[in-house]
Amino acid sequence: MEISFNCPLCNQHLTIDESGVGAEIPCPKCGEVLIIPTPEPTEPTPRHASEAEGGGHSVPLPPTSRGETKILKAPKPLDIAAKAIRKVRFKTFRHLDFVKDGKDSFDETVANFLSNTGEENLIGVHTIQYTPTPKEGAAVTDYGVVVVYKA
Repeated sequence: MEISFNCPLCNQHLTIDESGVGAEIPCPKCGEVLIIPTPEPTEPTPRHASEAEGGGHSVPLPPTSRGETKILKAPKPLDIAAKAIRKVRFKTFRHLDFVKDGKDSFDETVANFLSNTGEENLIGVHTIQYTPTPKEGAAVTDYGVVVVYKA
């Protein structure tokens, strides 16, 4: 018995021998790898004389694909796939940038950034020490952190 189905990519109509159910074959039109589906139960139809004599359109199965069955994962929806693509980012916090009017908000600012980023997105938090030289005075030693994360 033969199975008829269409390629989901290019809609090419294919007819395959039932013994190939579950086998992988390339679509003869677009090359997409197809898994031969299980036939749907239908009422028997009389065969035409041309089909009985070997006419008609059928695709031979490759000898290595007979009997092999593979389960393919469904592709991710586009909105989920877009969220999965994340780039590595860097954020630098310098202590002096968060000291204003005698109030030091460095620790609070860094903690808020880390909690908003989420632990699953953090790659690393690295301390830095630097010595900027202002135009009108002595050098000041300061510190900060560099946060490496996925966003």
